[in-house]
Amino acid sequence: MPDHHEHDGEILNGLVLAADASHQPGLLFDLTAVGNWLEPFRRKSPHTHRAYQRVAAYWLYFLEQAHGHHADLLRRAGPADAHDFLRALTHEAMDDGAPRSTAIRASGTSHFELTRTGPAPFWQERTPKALPNHFGVVSNPFARAKSHRSVAQTIAGLSSLYKFNNTKRSASDDALLDFNPFADLGRFIIKHDAKTDRVFEPTAYLRLLATTDQMLQQAETITQQQRAIRLRWITVALFNLWIRISELSGLRMSDFRQRGGVWFASVHGKGRKVRAVEITPAVMKELMAYREALGLPALPQRQETDISAVVSLRRNGSHYPSMTPRALFGEIKELGAVSADRLLASHASPEDLEVQSLAERLRQISPHWFRHSGASEAINGHFPIADAAERLGHKDPAITVRMYYHGDAKRRVGALQALEQARGED
Repeated sequence: MPDHHEHDGEILNGLVLAADASHQPGLLFDLTAVGNWLEPFRRKSPHTHRAYQRVAAYWLYFLEQAHGHHADLLRRAGPADAHDFLRALTHEAMDDGAPRSTAIRASGTSHFELTRTGPAPFWQERTPKALPNHFGVVSNPFARAKSHRSVAQTIAGLSSLYKFNNTKRSASDDALLDFNPFADLGRFIIKHDAKTDRVFEPTAYLRLLATTDQMLQQAETITQQQRAIRLRWITVALFNLWIRISELSGLRMSDFRQRGGVWFASVHGKGRKVRAVEITPAVMKELMAYREALGLPALPQRQETDISAVVSLRRNGSHYPSMTPRALFGEIKELGAVSADRLLASHASPEDLEVQSLAERLRQISPHWFRHSGASEAINGHFPIADAAERLGHKDPAITVRMYYHGDAKRRVGALQALEQARGED
């Protein structure tokens, strides 16, 4: 079975942002502005570069559909476009019954009103295929509503694009842009607690592992067996090493080494910084089992620089290609969905609230949740904050505390229940 969503180059969700203006006549200004903004991230942080490339393509696609084909779409965009773009991302509806008005009336939440008449705008069409465009966008970026966090990151990224191009490069140069339509858009977005949005309990982790074991037992082909074993290794690595999918995708077998009796992995993180992540014996056993399934010696070797830590099923002989971050994302999402379905099908009381809650959590899980969940479990188990920050690659331990520390919810609920019981007795 081929890997899910596995692509080469800079393809993201079927979306390509042209990097060479010579192949896109008439788009020199927009591509120059976006290219200059993206260039510092190309080497410093490839993951951020890909993410920003994607949001820029979303925005340019939106503007082209709204204003037609022009060379300076970034200059033509105004606050109303930014608000409509936010609606397109969130699937916020418009009022069809009121007269046309360009005035935006904020209600103090993420909801706002921009009334209109006539047919629905293009971005309310939920077809999977994108409209013809000059930016290589293949899939409709507005077919599904984006999560709150994804919307916030998109708006922040585009605001950064305008801020960058609003800055003069020298005293003799003018800024490419002199305004920012996203400057005040943040106040329309409800702030969510990311650390609670992206954490799952250890029960969910164990359920995912159980699903990979079931898949292995039910496998009928060698490829299915290899995929099940690989899924287990991906799950274990993400949860216990606290690494990002881009970091796991870039990891090589030669990055696993032993020093002073302790195994560790040299992880290449953001900004091309390398950090050492210690590995417990239990995690090493999982890696050894995965290597043996690939026909490799149990322990990693220093000369294995061309063998990926997670190998694509499209392996050819002695070639061990790595899985792309997109392919890893697809595998985790499918594992979560399968785990949820099997949980509901096998449980004696599938309508039980806790069972329903766990199943829904499994369907929501994405790869970054593993990093948050594994680190949060350790930190709440009194793993030193300074060590956690170093392991996560955080420059400032305050970031670790803000994003990964959780109070003991069960202890708090227990204390509240004790108060309720005391009130009842009184």
